[in-house]
Amino acid sequence: MLALLLQVFALWSVAAAVLVHVCEALAFMHDLGYAHRDIKSENVLVEHDQRPDGTYLVRGVKVIDLGLACAINDDLTRGESCGSRGFMAPEVNSRGAYWYQ
Repeated sequence: MLALLLQVFALWSVAAAVLVHVCEALAFMHDLGYAHRDIKSENVLVEHDQRPDGTYLVRGVKVIDLGLACAINDDLTRGESCGSRGFMAPEVNSRGAYWYQ
């Protein structure tokens, strides 16, 4: 049972490491004045090594597919609904107004 718990913890720690990198990439984009608008698992590339014990070491994370990205202050494109439905925020999915403040 302890071995299983350690494996689960190892998987969660890898997921947390990937999430931190994705958040840093999105924060960098936002600092430059852009929004990705289609963030999902398919648009995150993870470079990793597998250790002898079967766990993974994350070496790098890249956010890709900037085809729907727009300038945060661009009123024309910011209001349009776009992205992958299953990954869209509810307010975007319902076509309600949203904006960056």
